[in-house]
Amino acid sequence: MLFIGIVISIFLSIILISKTKKTQADWILVVWLIAVAINLFLYSFQEKGTIFQNPLIMGWIFPMPLLYWPFLYLYVRALTFKQKLQLIHLIHFAPFVLSVSMFSTFYILPSFTKIEIFKRNGVGYEFEMNINLLAIYISAFIYTVLSLNRLKEYSILLKNEFSSIEKINLYWLRYLILGMTIIFFVVIFGNDALIYYSVTVFIIFIGYFGIKQVGIFSQNNFQIEDSTPDIIKYEKSTLVEQVALKIQKEMNLLMTHEKLFKDAEINLEQLAEKLNVSSNHLSQVINSLENKTFYEYINHLRVEEFCSLIENGDNKKLTLLAIALDCGFNSKSTFNRNFKMMKGITPSEYLKQLQEGKYSF
Repeated sequence: MLFIGIVISIFLSIILISKTKKTQADWILVVWLIAVAINLFLYSFQEKGTIFQNPLIMGWIFPMPLLYWPFLYLYVRALTFKQKLQLIHLIHFAPFVLSVSMFSTFYILPSFTKIEIFKRNGVGYEFEMNINLLAIYISAFIYTVLSLNRLKEYSILLKNEFSSIEKINLYWLRYLILGMTIIFFVVIFGNDALIYYSVTVFIIFIGYFGIKQVGIFSQNNFQIEDSTPDIIKYEKSTLVEQVALKIQKEMNLLMTHEKLFKDAEINLEQLAEKLNVSSNHLSQVINSLENKTFYEYINHLRVEEFCSLIENGDNKKLTLLAIALDCGFNSKSTFNRNFKMMKGITPSEYLKQLQEGKYSF
């Protein structure tokens, strides 16, 4: 099974390297997968006992897990943030470097000495082993929390940029973080064999999900430029109240006359171009004066348009879903969710209150 994990890791790395337009996130994932393959390779030697015939690679397995969670966080960050990672971000691998340094005295020992220490379960290096294990626990916890927070921030920020977010698939990133979280608990409560077999299952899962879900390797992601919270971001804004009110008025007039919300793919940048204002200023206007995210603002207009058409008896020959799609919604689930969030009842219940039995899905 370990061999399968090694093969899949290498195979996925080759697929990513062969992409014509590789992103920084692709390269991070490539290096991460190679690190996993090396780690599984080292453990397979240790499990079979052939490590004693290869004393040069003894001990290198200890710091390897310290690479896993920093790679997770940097990968999530690269997928959700437009600004590229800089050399300063290599600081995340400081624990790995320190761990290698800590075991450096072991690496330079004569082969027969290293073999003897291994046979005696690390006698003489108990302190280093405990510190290394503690570092793995801390690294796993910190970077899992950072990754989850980054994904949560990203989910919120998407609603300030797009009117439809259903095509922006974050599920696989959630699965990735969940898988690493499970491995974290296995590290705490399991033994070495269970840990590395869990890593193998995780790699197999990534491989299967990657083949089934194109998004993993195509990287059709929507990255956000600014992750600064709105309150902090707007403190430095140059937008004065009078101008903000003017933008709000022009925006609402534009929506009333041109009904731009009917475009299922309308986003903040496109609307800002129509109004000839910056997207940052427009976002501030919607957040502050409309008290909504861009996503909420557009979908609110879509729901109101739907209700108006139904109440006026227009499009009687169309189903509710057809009318909803014409109003700018791109799916039945999105329509139902936004309608109930705004009106407190389902579209069908709303319809029954108006005119029993004239419309149906």
